[in-house]
Amino acid sequence: MRAALAPVLARHPNLTVSAKVASNHGTIVRKDFRAIAEAVREVGALTREGR
Repeated sequence: MRAALAPVLARHPNLTVSAKVASNHGTIVRKDFRAIAEAVREVGALTREGR
């Protein structure tokens, strides 16, 4: 997955990576839920600003 990020980010300059972690998806959801919540808040703020 990480190897696939660079080309995707190059094609879509509006995308950003909020955090990189070494854990897998299940672990991220269980243990890094705060990072996920912060990323969702960032996207929400961008959406509100763009209106």
